[in-house]
Amino acid sequence: NPAMNIPIQFVDFHDETLLKSAIDTRSQGSTSKSNRLLWLETPTNPTLKISDIHSISKIAHANDCLLAVDNTFCSPYFQSPLDLGADL
Repeated sequence: NPAMNIPIQFVDFHDETLLKSAIDTRSQGSTSKSNRLLWLETPTNPTLKISDIHSISKIAHANDCLLAVDNTFCSPYFQSPLDLGADL
């Protein structure tokens, strides 16, 4: 959100190399990583793509990022993001 000075970047979580590259990007003129939170929607709307929450949580935590999972279309009965390593 530009008004709040919060950079947002959209990344395909199915491409592990692209995801790692996006996490490693740094703010212009900064020595710290700009990414602190990964927001994952799984299953996605409207295509219903499923992401590997466990693998993505390992990547997030290895890079000092929190992982938030929006699984609105899949109740905790069928998918438990917290049990798979998500933080939120």
